[in-house]
Amino acid sequence: MYPVRIDISNGVMHSNGGATFSLLVEHHDIVEAAVFKKSHEHSAMDWSIFQELHKMAKCQFTSKVKFISPHELSFEKVEQSFIKNYESVLKESAKSH
Repeated sequence: MYPVRIDISNGVMHSNGGATFSLLVEHHDIVEAAVFKKSHEHSAMDWSIFQELHKMAKCQFTSKVKFISPHELSFEKVEQSFIKNYESVLKESAKSH
């Protein structure tokens, strides 16, 4: 659902080490809306992919590269993020029951 390339040239680095990439967020919002309420697994995977794209964007932006390519994501890193995020989702779900 993400495009082949995402423009990050309008990124803003923050003094606390964070960063904002409005076009990346716009694409994530589209994906999030598509998977919202499908399942905990979908939500955890969506968030995991976004987290890794955001990390990639920060790295590329600080290297003066003005775009990211989602197909270059590390599947291993996404999987690690997914496991962590899914465990958190399950814990939160258990608390609410």
